[in-house]
Amino acid sequence: MRLVAIAPNGPQAVGPSALNYTDLDDSFESMKIRAASRHFNFDYLYDGDTQSVARTFGPKVTPHIFIFDEKRNFRFEGRIDDRMQEAKPNLVGYQLVWFCTVMSAGRGWVWLGPLAFAVFATWQLAISRHGVADLKLIALGVLLGALIDGTMALTGWSVYSAPAPALPGGGAPIWILTLWASFALTLNESFSYLQKRLWLAAMLGAVGGPAAYLGAWRGWHAVTLIEPTWRGLTALAVGWSVALPLMAGLARRWSRPMNEASLNLQTRAP
Repeated sequence: MRLVAIAPNGPQAVGPSALNYTDLDDSFESMKIRAASRHFNFDYLYDGDTQSVARTFGPKVTPHIFIFDEKRNFRFEGRIDDRMQEAKPNLVGYQLVWFCTVMSAGRGWVWLGPLAFAVFATWQLAISRHGVADLKLIALGVLLGALIDGTMALTGWSVYSAPAPALPGGGAPIWILTLWASFALTLNESFSYLQKRLWLAAMLGAVGGPAAYLGAWRGWHAVTLIEPTWRGLTALAVGWSVALPLMAGLARRWSRPMNEASLNLQTRAP
């Protein structure tokens, strides 16, 4: 069996908006950098100047494969896999953990949420392409949760159901840290688009963070914001407007180790 990869794009055809989705452009020199950093052991061909091969075969998706048998008879064309669909189960899994954790905390069941997270994390880490980065994000999420929710609890601006155990003592309860850790596992999947849109991450954090707490309060009585409620909501908006872009930015940095390799290859290129 022989594999041949063909890059049909030319650097002149890439608009500024498309550069948000790649760390390298589509030039032949960048192709060599990517092939070396990813250790390609197959032919990787450039078709960007004329696109004659691409126009002949007519690919419609990226990547689009064409399979021929040993007699070069055409057998199949289409996607390689359903990797692009993985964000959907990731988001559904996170939402299930959120509802399970918040509902159980509202009833005083401390450990059901962490158990749901353990199942979710085991599944996600087993299929993740960025396992080390995801583990770092989990740790970062717990740290930020301990800081933001710990501050809310210790100042008395919010009261949490099932308040113990907590980190630090009297601070963020274990179940809310479970939600932070679960959310961290979406930043390389469902919310990976935020990695290059930190301004959007800040806006979503400022709005979505307080909204999630309001939902947990009004819907499930898992947390109570003490009057005046604007004080707690403002603190959450500020905290999440900083935390979410920080997590998204570090997710991008930790999940893209090839950047340094690309720089080194460029430096050594003749």
